[in-house]
Amino acid sequence: MMRRLPSLARTVLFSTATLAFSAAPALAEPVVGFFNFDLGNVKFTIDPVTLTSNVDWNDPGPLNPPPNGTETYGNFTVSEFANLAFDPLVGTTGTIQDISQNPADGNYIPLGINPVPQIGFLSFAARPNWTFWETELLAGDLGPFFITEATVGGVTSTTVSLFFAGTALDSITGITSNWSATLSSTFTGQSAADIIAGALAGTLENNTWDGTFLAQITPTEVVPEPATLLTFGAGLALLAYSRRRKAQA
Repeated sequence: MMRRLPSLARTVLFSTATLAFSAAPALAEPVVGFFNFDLGNVKFTIDPVTLTSNVDWNDPGPLNPPPNGTETYGNFTVSEFANLAFDPLVGTTGTIQDISQNPADGNYIPLGINPVPQIGFLSFAARPNWTFWETELLAGDLGPFFITEATVGGVTSTTVSLFFAGTALDSITGITSNWSATLSSTFTGQSAADIIAGALAGTLENNTWDGTFLAQITPTEVVPEPATLLTFGAGLALLAYSRRRKAQA
């Protein structure tokens, strides 16, 4: 059994982030702030032979089944609950690169620190002056996936999450930011074993995912330590979980 996480946690985390960012210089459009975003019709699979995973953010375009010879992308929408540089972007769209653990795939993103940061991992239609690099994908319970099963009111559900980090550049100001994000989806009525079996068989139904993103200007371009990312990612997961549970209430 998993107890419902208190909504106070979201308030505290959001307030802390807002205070931290308020001290940043008032310059034109640096990548700084917080937002939630939504992706629909997402497919994730695990190769039963190599155990390499693949995530296709295929909303709203056609499915891009692996392997892909070059990078492919899905669309997301910036939802409500955004602040600072992202507040004017509510309702606009962006892209996120599909993910593969197969080194031969054009969407290959290695676990851990990426020795060759992936440029263009994210983009925003309304901010062509922003460039995003992915620099770290945390290792989870199964490849990059953190899998959490919970039973609430007699109903078993499983949440699958991914945690990323990277850097971003605003070409107008030349200011670099560090960012972290969590993306997750809850499969109602399915156990962790069901999810893994479905992903291995390629029969897991497409599902809606949502994400929580935070970017902060830092004085240096240092990639956060993995332990720091894990702590931060846990906070983002808590925040996303609390938001999702409120929406279901």
